[in-house]
Amino acid sequence: MSRWIINRYCFLNFWLFDDEKIETFGGNLLLNGENGSGKSVTLQSFIPVILDGNTHSNRLSTEGDTSRKIDYYLLYGDKEDVISYIYAEFKKENTYVTYGIGFKMKKNQGSPTKWYFKIEDKRVEGNFNLYNKSKEPYTLQDLKKVKDSIFEGKLTIFETQDEYKKDVNNVLFGFNTIEEYEETLRLILELRKPSVKDGNGFDPQFIFDILNNSLQVLSEERLKNMSDSFENIEKISEKIERMEKQNLSLENIEKIYESYNRFMLKKSLDSFVTSYKENKRAIEMLENLDKDIKNNEIVLEKEYQKKFNREEEKKNKENRLEELNGNLELKDIRANASRAQRDLEDALEREIQKKESLKILNDKIADVDKNIEKEKKSYFQTKEEILCEAKKMDKYIQEFFGYNDFDFLRYIEENKKIYLVPLEEKTLNFEKVIKDILKLEEELQKIKINIEQKNKELDERKLEIYSLERNKNTLLDEFNTQKESFIEELKDSIDSFEILYIGKNNIDTIEDEIFRVEDSVNFSEF
Repeated sequence: MSRWIINRYCFLNFWLFDDEKIETFGGNLLLNGENGSGKSVTLQSFIPVILDGNTHSNRLSTEGDTSRKIDYYLLYGDKEDVISYIYAEFKKENTYVTYGIGFKMKKNQGSPTKWYFKIEDKRVEGNFNLYNKSKEPYTLQDLKKVKDSIFEGKLTIFETQDEYKKDVNNVLFGFNTIEEYEETLRLILELRKPSVKDGNGFDPQFIFDILNNSLQVLSEERLKNMSDSFENIEKISEKIERMEKQNLSLENIEKIYESYNRFMLKKSLDSFVTSYKENKRAIEMLENLDKDIKNNEIVLEKEYQKKFNREEEKKNKENRLEELNGNLELKDIRANASRAQRDLEDALEREIQKKESLKILNDKIADVDKNIEKEKKSYFQTKEEILCEAKKMDKYIQEFFGYNDFDFLRYIEENKKIYLVPLEEKTLNFEKVIKDILKLEEELQKIKINIEQKNKELDERKLEIYSLERNKNTLLDEFNTQKESFIEELKDSIDSFEILYIGKNNIDTIEDEIFRVEDSVNFSEF
């Protein structure tokens, strides 16, 4: 179990020490020096002063005399005014706590002013110290001012010695009462006296007297309690002896009873094992039966599902057949297509006839055109000849008859009917023929337009017929495929279905019904 140990003894401006920190080794300290070198003063300044804050002169001397007081150590070396600290650092594992006493003393003051303090979770070193930057020790007022800034709230200042002593007991020792703590300190004071040793060595009687005097005197009540306790111990011993004998008898009984229990336990275990095995076999049988039932249920469910699917397929096929049977529009389309085909053939025949007539007419027109050209050439040639002859006649008339103002050409112009009537009649006949030809041309164009419209309608009818025939073929293929698949699945399911049995006669009846439905629809009509 871990405990507190003194880790460092520290002096600040005290006696011969300016700022001294004496390290211990695991709480142990060995001071070596000549007589008068200050070993005793160093130790008596701490033990037990630092533990209760009592600086009376008899606490500072190992002999217990009052030869030297605390002011001797504070004002040593003719000091007039001094502030001093003694403190000890205690350690437990990685936890530190420091207890100390501060002094302020002037020459001829009589007794110093004292204050007590505790520092937790911090070590007094570096900037965290009991003096300022000029290394002047803090007064009590200064210490209160820097309590939070320098010491970060880890410093506790006690105004009285009793508060300090109680806190040391609570933190370091943990005695139940302060009186027990004080008794311990008195024992320490007695043990540190050098008189326990005389010239001949250790005196056991003297040491016994010291220890005896250091012990606390027991009261009558406590002695009576101790006497009663001893009597009770004797009674308890006798009772324990009786109980040991009884325990031995009980152990013998226990051994016999344990043998009996083992026998009965084995018998019960044998019966249990037999029952367990039978129960296990029964459970396995039940599990197998349950598996068989589940498998049969799954098979039955699948068969029902297949039956339902077949019925649905049958309904769908019947609906499709009804749709095909009721599709009269296809018949109308075929009838219209036949009529359109016949109309187209008639129109083509008429067109051929008209083409032949047109060819004959064109031949006639060509002949007429040739005749017209010939007549035009003959007309213009005759007109030229007439004009030429007229000019000659005019010249002759002027020469032989002396008619200078006679214009033979004008005379012919005025009497042109005499000379040009036959030519005009021929021309009019040609114009009439040309008009007839143009009229025939217009009729021919109308016939061509009508033929083109008929061809367009015929193409549309052909596309409709082609689409319907393709749909019909697709439906027929799908129907035949589903029919064959349905018959095969029906045969397979009947062979594998153990619960429902359908005889061969029923199968033949179903096939006949399927073919009857198929034969009832004359697909050749579509």
